[in-house]
Amino acid sequence: MDYHRTTHRTFDVGERPTLRVMHRGGEVSIVGEDRDDIDVVAQFTAPADNESDGERRLDAMKLPMRESGGTVEIGPPEFEEEGGHEAGIRIFGIRVGLVLPGRGLRIDLQIRVPRHCRVEARQRSGQLRLSGVHEDVVVETRSGRTELRELRGRVQFEGRSGAVEVSAVEGDVSVSVRSGRVEVENVTGDVDVVSRSGRLKVRNVTGRVLARTRTGRIRVGDVDGPLELRATTGAIEYRGRIAHPANIDVTTGAIRLAVTPDSSFFVDAKTQSGKISADLPVGFMERPPEDAPTVRIRARTGAIRIVAAALGVVALPGIIGAWQLWAAAGGGAALV
Repeated sequence: MDYHRTTHRTFDVGERPTLRVMHRGGEVSIVGEDRDDIDVVAQFTAPADNESDGERRLDAMKLPMRESGGTVEIGPPEFEEEGGHEAGIRIFGIRVGLVLPGRGLRIDLQIRVPRHCRVEARQRSGQLRLSGVHEDVVVETRSGRTELRELRGRVQFEGRSGAVEVSAVEGDVSVSVRSGRVEVENVTGDVDVVSRSGRLKVRNVTGRVLARTRTGRIRVGDVDGPLELRATTGAIEYRGRIAHPANIDVTTGAIRLAVTPDSSFFVDAKTQSGKISADLPVGFMERPPEDAPTVRIRARTGAIRIVAAALGVVALPGIIGAWQLWAAAGGGAALV
């Protein structure tokens, strides 16, 4: 059976507050609101066989909270229970000694902050949600799901594993993960996403998009800015209008562009082993002007295909008259 205890604290802060959260396990929810204080509700959970043991385990759980000069620091949690073991973690460059908890102990945090509050959140495991903040945010996690929504300012995220979703951001977004699914959409600003392994999805961005992965699929759509997409092993797909320079590079994997009729660009495409095709109806797009941007596509092993976005993947006869297709040396092909 789980036993619970809730604590509630409110901190008065100045016009430029900062919140720093250093957490180990449990859910963390941070919401920006029209307020001038930082409100914290912490729910402690301890599994136990009876009420006496549950209360004892809850008494051993501590969550430091402190405020100084408009900066509120929460955590890291402390557990001083028999059967725990000492360890240390480094937070903001400072090594902190801890007694790690027994199995099943957790602390869930619900934090409400002023909209113009800078947020720095470090989470070892568990779900983290952040929304409604109109200042820069920095988030780091080791594992667990992360949701960052309705933000204004620069967003920086670094994670080891787990899914991360970023949406409705007015500002630049930077995401770096070792493994896991990444989805970024509806961003007014530049997007920089890097992953060692996992699927990357970026959509509806006003600004530059840089997305790269060692292993995994990259899907990008509706970007009003330059593109740079790179994958060592995995497919790359772009869908939408193209009106800015693009550089797409895959070592092993297919590349597919599904373009809209209002696109305007030249293509420089080469593959060492694979087929290049443009399945576009005659007259689908007008011939681009001389100063139109160039889409550079390179694949070592894999097919390159350009299709009409409005018509999906159906192959239609005809190629834009301004393009020529011929066999290149070494058994490859080039489309320019």
